[in-house]
Amino acid sequence: MSKTTAIKPDAAVLTARVIKTDELSGFLGYFPNPDEVLSNTGEAVSIYREMKTDSRIKSLLRVAKAAVLNYPIQLEQGDASDATMAMVEEAIADFSLYGAAKRLVSGGMDYGYAAVEVVWKNDGYWRPVDAVARKPERFRFDAEGRLKYLHSGELQDLYAQAYKWLVWRHDKDAENPYGTSVLKSCYWPWKFKKAGLEFWLMAAEKFSVPSILALFESSGSDEQIRARAIELSSMLSSVQSGSGAALANIKDVKALEVSGGLAEFKTLMDWCDTQIAYGIVSQSLAVQEAQNGTRAQAEVHEDTFLQTMKDNARELQPVLQQVVDWIVELNVGPEEIAPRVVFDLSDYANWETVRDAIGCGVPVSRSALYDRYGLPEPADDDDAYVDLGKSTVAPPLDIPATMEVPAASAIADIQATALNGAQVSSLIELASQVSTGTLPLETARSIAAAAFPLVKAIDIDRIFTPLTDFTPRPESTFADGVKKKRKPLVILES
Repeated sequence: MSKTTAIKPDAAVLTARVIKTDELSGFLGYFPNPDEVLSNTGEAVSIYREMKTDSRIKSLLRVAKAAVLNYPIQLEQGDASDATMAMVEEAIADFSLYGAAKRLVSGGMDYGYAAVEVVWKNDGYWRPVDAVARKPERFRFDAEGRLKYLHSGELQDLYAQAYKWLVWRHDKDAENPYGTSVLKSCYWPWKFKKAGLEFWLMAAEKFSVPSILALFESSGSDEQIRARAIELSSMLSSVQSGSGAALANIKDVKALEVSGGLAEFKTLMDWCDTQIAYGIVSQSLAVQEAQNGTRAQAEVHEDTFLQTMKDNARELQPVLQQVVDWIVELNVGPEEIAPRVVFDLSDYANWETVRDAIGCGVPVSRSALYDRYGLPEPADDDDAYVDLGKSTVAPPLDIPATMEVPAASAIADIQATALNGAQVSSLIELASQVSTGTLPLETARSIAAAAFPLVKAIDIDRIFTPLTDFTPRPESTFADGVKKKRKPLVILES
């Protein structure tokens, strides 16, 4: 059996770029935007700005941007020191990460990329004070993706200005430093809709105001006939609604009405709007009145939309992280670990599920109730209002003083389990089966303990202990009105 000879690596090949994209870039000084719509139609990037005048496109862009920005932006300490964390929090106190994200998302979705200028202030330490969005027409990129500023016909390399420019590219494509505008796939539906609307208005005018034809006989010359026709046309065009006119030597007057209907134009408009929705928010049923489709399909469409917006948030996160990295590097040093900027992309239970969980005694994070669900947090005990007559929340547990539970661990366990919709629903279902007598109490306890290891045993007992002395009603009334006896369920405690 022959041995396989190992191939010796060629350092020149490994360190070189085999496929080069900078030939044209070297000639022009920048890499042209490869957007097919712009290159094939001869349009400039400003065409995307014109497309935003369409009310349908404008509203869908707002929905998409709001969905991305609706995910909370958080600053996590991670491995950063306490001093660094405190310094960063103070440095961004007057600088809105949300505002920077809004400018990046707005430009990136509309034009494919967004360039935002960061303005700094030094009053003892460097801190950002403003993020200014700039028009995309001002910039170019080279083949390496370096930002170029087009000023008076000359290109300036803005990447040489450190700590200054944030660039976000939407839907990055291979060898395309300009990103991809969401409006790119909407261009032709928008164009068809625009042209169709013009024809629709013309057709509507013909339906509402029919043309009038006057038939007359004349034995005169062609010039006399032509003059008579012009005279009659002028007289008929001056006739207004409700008025009358007397015309001599007229054989007949006919109204030329358009046959058919305008439904075809509306069908075209609806089709264009649907395609525009697919291009901007990746679906249609969740953003328009459904003519066809089930509720399940609408939910699938909504999930698709949310997942797409989450992907945009994940791509935006490293750009916002740059701001925090710059703050740490300018004030502490490049070797210092910086806190992390993250989007909270977790799926939370809806309010109805949380409310049922509270009623069943499942532990729920108080801070999450106020932060995630928008409940007004009381300023103090005197400011708190609770309707005791309607409250179904179980009283707090009496935990022995000898039991020591690390506060951070307890909070982490509660947040990891209490707001998970699937877990809460399962616990409620187990309690329901015990209350109806279809599942023994101890069996339900065992299932809950095995399925939810992070939930403490004392919290599981808190849910099921009130059911210990529960006994189903011994008789039930059936549909025929006859009462029949049933043996009461006996729960044996070991």
